[in-house]
Amino acid sequence: MIISILSALSLGGFTGPAPAFHAVAFITDPLSHGVVGDNLLSLNEAIRLHNGTLTLSQLSASEQIQLSLLPSTGQTTDITWIEIDSEALPTITVEQDLDTIVNTTFGLFIRGGGGPAVIDFSGAGITRGLHSTSSNLVLQDLHFLGGPSGLELLQGDATGQPGCTLDGILFEDHSLFGLKVTGTQPNAIGRLIVSDCEFRNVSNAIEFDETAANRITIFEAHEVRITGADTGVELAVGTGGNARFTFDRVVIESSSVGIQLVAPATNGRPLLIEGDHTR
Repeated sequence: MIISILSALSLGGFTGPAPAFHAVAFITDPLSHGVVGDNLLSLNEAIRLHNGTLTLSQLSASEQIQLSLLPSTGQTTDITWIEIDSEALPTITVEQDLDTIVNTTFGLFIRGGGGPAVIDFSGAGITRGLHSTSSNLVLQDLHFLGGPSGLELLQGDATGQPGCTLDGILFEDHSLFGLKVTGTQPNAIGRLIVSDCEFRNVSNAIEFDETAANRITIFEAHEVRITGADTGVELAVGTGGNARFTFDRVVIESSSVGIQLVAPATNGRPLLIEGDHTR
């Protein structure tokens, strides 16, 4: 299974450096949190393993066998890959807010194997979707459903990192926003790559806030479809640095704003905006 996943990633067309994979966690619990020490490995337990707030020794034997070292990456058990087999586990029900995915030197890749895996945020008491402070987060073949939001990321410096890279993600029925990325660190690089993604019935589909000063801003949207939104894409930049925004085969159906770019009236960031087959 690991070899086939590696092959799929190498052919996936991701832009930028790949995460430094060490160990894979295979999720088996249909509940987001479950119970540490039971027979099932949950999504939140895998996130905590990645963050270093949960250790291998705290898991039961049944949970431990869901972790696999990747070939030729040494003996570290840092969780850098979370795999959700959508055929065996089509939906994960979020019981409470998931732990924040923290920034690490090795990053995190989360994938739905066998097709998009649904992560359902529509339950009572859920205040957010997936939340992260990582500059190295890659998501593939996931379906974020319901709740206030799908993914919010506070990105420091993506220099030498993939930044936030999404491939084959469906955002659906979020009351506030689907995807929101905020650059937090001045004099750094912000990178958001959205490929083959869809936003359905989301108030604000994509928000990318790069108002911190002197950042190098990179935004790419390839084969993206937005329907049932109030605002399609909202972009903001600050002073200094430079920015490139690429729209490639993007379709936006919104009731208010399609694409909005906010920039300072004076001393603004130099911008390159390019588009192809975008409407």
